[in-house]
This record gives sequence, C-alpha cells and structure tokens, in this order.
Amino acid sequence: MEKAFDFAVLGGKLKAKGLDLAEEALALVVGETIDWVGESLLISKNKYVQFAAPLLVSVLPKIKEEALELVDKVDGEVG
Repeated sequence: MEKAFDFAVLGGKLKAKGLDLAEEALALVVGETIDWVGESLLISKNKYVQFAAPLLVSVLPKIKEEALELVDKVDGEVG
C-alpha cells in the first residue's frame, strides 16, 4: 500500500478473499461503521473513552465526509 487509508486497496484485498464489494456497499459499510463508532463513544463507560469522546465525536463528521470521498474513487470514477 502506497498511501494511508486507500479504500481501493481495501476493496481489492476484500475481493481477493472472495468478498466482491461494489463501491456502494463499501460506502454503506464505511458510513455505518463511523456512525456506530460515534454512538459507541457517547455511551461508553470506559473513563478514557469518556475523556476523549467529545473531541472524537466532534471530528467524526469530517472523517466520514473524507472517507466517503475516498470510497467514491474506488471504481476509478468520481460519482
């Protein structure tokens, strides 16, 4: 892998393992996973997570936006 968080590489690795993912499916998985992380941060009983949760939750929308932009390029086309 040549660049960090390259979803095209992730899609290729999953496809090689027999999981043929379309860009739409990958977008769904990435979006839902980020939402799940945000929800988990808000209800975690772990004191370290509770300490960091406000900052992490505040940056998740931007992370989700940028991650979905990367996912959109998986098929080599934008859109």
